[in-house]
Amino acid sequence: MKVLLVDDSETEIRMMREVLRECRSRIELTAARSVRSARELLPQNEFELLLLDLGLPGENSIEFIRELKAHADWKKLPVIIWTGSNDSEEAKACYAAGASGFVTKPISFERYFDVIAELEGRA
Repeated sequence: MKVLLVDDSETEIRMMREVLRECRSRIELTAARSVRSARELLPQNEFELLLLDLGLPGENSIEFIRELKAHADWKKLPVIIWTGSNDSEEAKACYAAGASGFVTKPISFERYFDVIAELEGRA
């Protein structure tokens, strides 16, 4: 399964790569540090899932979800929000924009493994 992770935190990206390696996942992870980078990667790849940080500096992740859902090539791409916020209003706004899931961080290794298992179940 090809997954695009959009997160400005090198620590979060490194952690996800480590967890994937440790659980011998079939997920092929590509990381982007901004929405702009994600936009550049999307046309070149056939991603099956997007993990998107809600709190990207200077960028509106909810608008990016809307943009994806309005694009013919990406409207069916599942988007899981990956965020440090547990604000229920933000979660509602993400779902209203078209997000498929909402996961709060920091999360434990156990929760990482649960998320990976869930992602692999989508393949």
